[in-house]
Amino acid sequence: MRRPRHDLSRLSCTVHVETTEQDALLKTPCKFYTKNGDSWGDHGKNALEFLKEKEATNGVRKARIVIRNSIGKAIVNAGVYANMTRKVQESKPKHGGAPTKNGIILTLFNAAEEEGPPVKSITLIRLSEKNTLELERLLEESVKEFNK
Repeated sequence: MRRPRHDLSRLSCTVHVETTEQDALLKTPCKFYTKNGDSWGDHGKNALEFLKEKEATNGVRKARIVIRNSIGKAIVNAGVYANMTRKVQESKPKHGGAPTKNGIILTLFNAAEEEGPPVKSITLIRLSEKNTLELERLLEESVKEFNK
């Protein structure tokens, strides 16, 4: 019996291509939330990348935060900018323990949308304490480059 042939031309896949113009300075799992009025919208578990250009343009190596969903699609693509507001979040200590730094609240302009200008949002990114501190350090360095 002869098998039917499958039309493979309709199949699609997502391919993540690393760019050679940028260094990935931090890659880590995260959870992120966006502020909607008085509440926070949960966007689930995703993968965060902090990317920075290898070559400076006008004395600044531009940086950006990219958050990808489980299939690799960028759902946040936001550049770091001068005077970017950010605040490290701390968890409340349990049973008298010390609070841990477990996230950062940022004002981002997300350019991941396919149409229209970047969308401003207040975003909470939840990370491990080590990665929270590293992301804060990278953001501080990148913002300082704009303010030279």
